[in-house]
Amino acid sequence: MTQVIERVEAHYEVQRVEMDTLYRWCPESVVIECECGERATLAASRSACGECGADHEAIIEEVLNVRQEDKVEHPWRCVRPSCYAPGPERFVPSSGRITLEGECGERLVLLGREDDWYLEGRRLFECECGERLTITKNRVSEEASAAI
Repeated sequence: MTQVIERVEAHYEVQRVEMDTLYRWCPESVVIECECGERATLAASRSACGECGADHEAIIEEVLNVRQEDKVEHPWRCVRPSCYAPGPERFVPSSGRITLEGECGERLVLLGREDDWYLEGRRLFECECGERLTITKNRVSEEASAAI
């Protein structure tokens, strides 16, 4: 019998790189122990056990708050017009990015649509120099951001 081990809330992982900060979206997921004995981390967009291939979609829908749009990898989390998505060799289009610039000149690239950030409750972002940035105040124009 398949057993749920842990439920992980959706969140952003923050990665600091030289002169920039990257935010990586991690969708809500669940760690299960499959009937085959394998422990697998699954999400709405990936419901099969990597070891035996058993589909655990029913368990995932029950444990996670799954919406139809969650059943695909979110393409707006990519910087380029298209990017590689995990899975069987496929590319997905990107639906947007937002570039913020601090007074120190550092640029922060937010992957996704503006509404997604507000829905996540993210309104303030911190520059390496400590300045607090907002989408409204520090957004770089589309033309300037295309030059990055």
